[in-house]
Amino acid sequence: MQSIAAGVVDEDKEPADPLMEQARLYIQQNAYKDMSMLVLANELGISPVQLTRRFSRIVGMTPSRYLSHIRLEQAKSLLVDTQLNLEQIALACGFNNGFYLSRVFTKLMKVSPSAYRKTNRV
Repeated sequence: MQSIAAGVVDEDKEPADPLMEQARLYIQQNAYKDMSMLVLANELGISPVQLTRRFSRIVGMTPSRYLSHIRLEQAKSLLVDTQLNLEQIALACGFNNGFYLSRVFTKLMKVSPSAYRKTNRV
């Protein structure tokens, strides 16, 4: 009986979740726009809690964290490769303003955007 139960668990983890792949692609394609996880969950026909649980199981992080990760990677690139100010970078990456980008960036990267720019410019 245990081997059957273990097999069921393995089956749940092994196959890809097409709905979560759809969610991941949607987040990637719309990352720099104003986006709501509630709207995404509704469009997928599942609850926000189901979206978070299933997405976390497949991707390894919550949908919101995944979105922040994509946005921060873009912000890091723009900080190093452009002369854009923080407000311009924030808007280009889907953040509401430079202050919010700075808060999120500093919290997750453990360094301010300006310090990151200074240390990573060639």
